[in-house]
Amino acid sequence: MRHQNTVFHGLLKHIPWPAFDRLVEQHRADAGVRRLTTKSQFIALLYGQFSGASSLREIVAGLGSHEARLYHLGARPAPAPPWRMPMRTARRRCSPSCSR
Repeated sequence: MRHQNTVFHGLLKHIPWPAFDRLVEQHRADAGVRRLTTKSQFIALLYGQFSGASSLREIVAGLGSHEARLYHLGARPAPAPPWRMPMRTARRRCSPSCSR
């Protein structure tokens, strides 16, 4: 079967990943991160925005239904219940502007 990229993959191709990685390194955003990297969190939140998800539970369910394709997007799925706990922890850890 021929491989076909998703629309979401097409959207992610427009993100300047080298600049993103440079900023993550500059601000040490992944320091001490064990499960959910800044890139994976960004992809999850972007998925939530574009899919119209209104809760973290919807983002987790949506990403879980596409788990086999996450590898091709550059996101690493969490080994256990997909993403909910690491995302909740990551959202608490970031600045107050993240919750707005």
